This record gives sequence, C-alpha cells and structure tokens, in this order.
Amino acid sequence: MTNNKKLQKLTTLRTVKLQPQHQAQFDIVFESLLNEMDTPSALSVVLIEQIAECLFWIKQHNNDKEEIICYAMGEELVKTLHFLDKDYVEATTHTIKQILQGHDVKDNEPERYARFEEIMDKRGMTLSTLRAKAMLARMDKIDDLDTIITRHIQNLRHLQKGLDAVDIKKRMLKRLDLEIQQLTDEVRQQREHSLEHSSKNKADAIDHQS
Repeated sequence: MTNNKKLQKLTTLRTVKLQPQHQAQFDIVFESLLNEMDTPSALSVVLIEQIAECLFWIKQHNNDKEEIICYAMGEELVKTLHFLDKDYVEATTHTIKQILQGHDVKDNEPERYARFEEIMDKRGMTLSTLRAKAMLARMDKIDDLDTIITRHIQNLRHLQKGLDAVDIKKRMLKRLDLEIQQLTDEVRQQREHSLEHSSKNKADAIDHQS
C-alpha cells in the first residue's frame, strides 16, 4: 500500500486539525513518523499523531520565542535613540533577523546595515548584549512560552511510553505466535513419531505371527 493510500485509509482516525497555514507543516512531521511504522494500528496512529502535534508545537513555540526576542532587540536598540517609532523598530528588527540568520546584510542592504552598526558602536553594544537586554525585557512572555514547551515535552515523553507499550505488545504477540508455532510443530513431530513407531510395532507383530 502506498503512503498516500495508507494516509487516506487512516483519515477517519485522525484527531488533530490545524489552521491551513500550519496543517501542511504538521502533515510533514506526522507522515515522516507514520512511515517508520510497518503496520500501524488504530492506537499507534492516534499516538503518533499526538506525538507529531507535540513536536510541531515545540518547534512553533521556539520560533515564536525567537520572534519575540528579535523584536525586543529592535525595540531596545531604538529606545537608546530616545524615541520609539513602530516602523523604525520593525525595520531594525528586520536587520537583526537577517544578520542572525546569516544573510549578507552588509552587501544586500548597505545603508540599513551601516546605520545599524553606527548605533551599536555608539552604544557600545554587541548582538549578545542586546539579546540579553531584550530577553530581560520580555522575560515574562519567554517564561510563558518555556512553560508551554516544557508541558509539550512532558506530554511527548508520556506518549512515547504509550507507543513503546504498543510496540512491546506487538512484539509479545509475535513472540507468542512463534512459540505457539514451535509447540505445534513439536506436537506434530511427536505425533508423526508415535504413528511411525506404532506402524513399526504392528509390522513386527505381523512378521512374528507369520
């Protein structure tokens, strides 16, 4: 069965529904986990989907946290100019994000980069010190996100144990099947041996009577 057909067959078992902008990303995580299962059962599909949801939101909240920190860095830097203009904060934040993501802002946006460097030099700041200041300013929101991320991680561990239990059960059933087959073979062999021994005794008896 192809992956697409497998997913179509399992659609009725799915419980996680996200906004369209998130659903496609979530499906990638879910399908990659599902493909690791040879013959997913109804229970394992539900558990895998819940695991995928935890992984998706852990990544999403980490991205949200980084967005908050970057915006706070732009805001804190603009504050040193003794005014707080929203458009200028967003422009500064954009520059900071581009630099942190490794883009060549110096060549791509030379004027904006030069202005950013000038302010940083005048304030005697580095990206590290600016980030630390921004995190202190937004610690309440960061703590809230960290709490949510921790909760997802705890749920992930519980779900993993549940999935392990399902897998262990499958392995136990497979082992039992093998043991039953082995016992069946032994019984069959014993029966064949008994029949063979009985036939030989009858033949010997007939020969003796003759």
